[in-house]
Amino acid sequence: FRDFYPKDKRILNYIFSTWKKTAEGYGYEEIDMPILEPVQLYNKSGEEIPTQIYRFKDKKDREIALRPETTPSIARMIKSKPDLKKPIKWYSISQCYRYEKLQKGRGREFYQFNLDYLGSVSMEADAEVIVTLIKILTSFGLTEKDFYIRISNRKLINDLFNSLNIKCIKEISRLLDKKCKISDEELKQELKTLKLPAKQISSLFSLLEITNLSKIKIGSEGLEELKALFKILKSYKVEKFIKLDLSITRGFDYYTSTVFEAFDRRGSFRSIAGGGRYDNLAGIPGVGYGFGDTVLTAFLEEKKIL
Repeated sequence: FRDFYPKDKRILNYIFSTWKKTAEGYGYEEIDMPILEPVQLYNKSGEEIPTQIYRFKDKKDREIALRPETTPSIARMIKSKPDLKKPIKWYSISQCYRYEKLQKGRGREFYQFNLDYLGSVSMEADAEVIVTLIKILTSFGLTEKDFYIRISNRKLINDLFNSLNIKCIKEISRLLDKKCKISDEELKQELKTLKLPAKQISSLFSLLEITNLSKIKIGSEGLEELKALFKILKSYKVEKFIKLDLSITRGFDYYTSTVFEAFDRRGSFRSIAGGGRYDNLAGIPGVGYGFGDTVLTAFLEEKKIL
């Protein structure tokens, strides 16, 4: 956990003001939520987050968590007020806590910017959300030479896996989520432990090399969604910032469609920001992303533009 001296607060306030300016420029309104939530709220946060929660029991023996992320809280808020006018465009800047391995750009306490567009199934919403992320990064002085957004779709990934007769989709998706952290050889060894035959592993790696949607020949709702998304993003004139990457799955179990992550071009960091579409979490369709101050500060310092 961190102390913030005046210099550190200046940096933090600069980051906050850029987040706020961009979000409000696109019509998003600020919200906040409790720092303590019931542990069970994070049951759909994938395999990793529940193991990193700071948890304790209160005086009534309830299991309480220091929030590790904000999307489940947002879903709870939406469900609590079903009469909210749709679409809902919210953002928040919240302190989060995860007991994870300390590494470059990752601490156990951080501020997370969350931006969510809820109440629309249109890929227009997904495109706008991705564009706000690009806008934020360019507002800090970063260019297409510094970062890019890797985009995929959970429905398409599932359909592609089914076309290869791969059954353990969830387990493989979690492995692919670690692809940028391990070598291809290590990934192949991990896939072998799931009892995937060599032919399926080879076919899977061939899929991961696809960088153009026209190369995918199966019928898939996810494929049609991605085609629509890339077409809309092209109209925003942000093609130089985006890339199809079928290895992007995101480790959270609540994502249902579009998934994306921002990466630095040099590969010095894990993902800078990440998110996607979650249509079954809040009772209404939604899409959004999270963005930590720690990795952003480290990235800007490395680029000497802080």
